[in-house]
Amino acid sequence: MTTTTELNAYFEMINRRLPKRMSASIEWLRKPSSFSARLTAALLLILGGSFSFLPVLGVWMLPLGLMLIAQDLPFLQKPLVKTFKWVEAKWRWLKVKLEKRSLALPTDDSRSLKERQRRSQIQSTGHRV
Repeated sequence: MTTTTELNAYFEMINRRLPKRMSASIEWLRKPSSFSARLTAALLLILGGSFSFLPVLGVWMLPLGLMLIAQDLPFLQKPLVKTFKWVEAKWRWLKVKLEKRSLALPTDDSRSLKERQRRSQIQSTGHRV
């Protein structure tokens, strides 16, 4: 799979998760005839992403801006796709780790069940186990 194809797959992934209006805007920006608007939007998104500590702006703007600008600068596509793959792998790893951790932690229900079992054993045998 080429990096352009992989970058297009990431655009499609984003478009599926966005509202229709936003998705249509990104599709319009990706057209070859929208070069100047795409470049302006990409630079504004990158700038907004760098000011993500402000309330309205967010970190989400940075990757979207980089994706838009990478459409016209092919030398950015490969490192960008590599970075996205790395982030996805780390996200999956963290998700699995947190799921295992939550399964390992006893819930209140399991504690009370174990406590009831221990008490019934004490009552039936007359001594602690």
